[in-house]
Amino acid sequence: MKFRKRFLRTPLEAMKILWQATVSFVAMIFTGRPHRVSPAFAERINLAVCGVNECAYCTHLHTKLALRKGVSEQEAAQIIAGHEGSVAPQEARALAFATRVAESSGSFDTQEWDTLVDAYGLKKAKHILNVVRVINSGNMCANTAEAFSEEAISSRRVRFFFTYLMVGPVAFMIKVMGGYKRK
Repeated sequence: MKFRKRFLRTPLEAMKILWQATVSFVAMIFTGRPHRVSPAFAERINLAVCGVNECAYCTHLHTKLALRKGVSEQEAAQIIAGHEGSVAPQEARALAFATRVAESSGSFDTQEWDTLVDAYGLKKAKHILNVVRVINSGNMCANTAEAFSEEAISSRRVRFFFTYLMVGPVAFMIKVMGGYKRK
């Protein structure tokens, strides 16, 4: 069986995504409250990215968090499945942006960014981007750990092993925090 989830294959990819997540996380801490999205909105963004990346660890954790923040089970399931019909119109643009960024391995074009800024303002758009980058990084780390455990890579094993060593601790923290147990 082929491992179909997206994951990090090289130490350079891992360094890039971990650096991006670190910078984004620090920026999120210093974002003023008026420029942040609500906790429930942030969890909806997290679920949309988890749905694209199919990260079992993060999906489990953020579904639990979303339910605590007032997101219904049905809405969470629809967002994970990529159906944003139940999402409030004012959040739909951010979820579409988050989905496209996750699908394109963290990149986006200026038109997508401009649309986000027009909808939310520059500071809130930056906060949304930071939320997307942090969850995307967590997804990639956890998927890489899973790919390693399932021996998804057979060639260039040493390079992938070093990639795994770089992201393994992040994946372990996600797994423990979410109480994820493999079925």
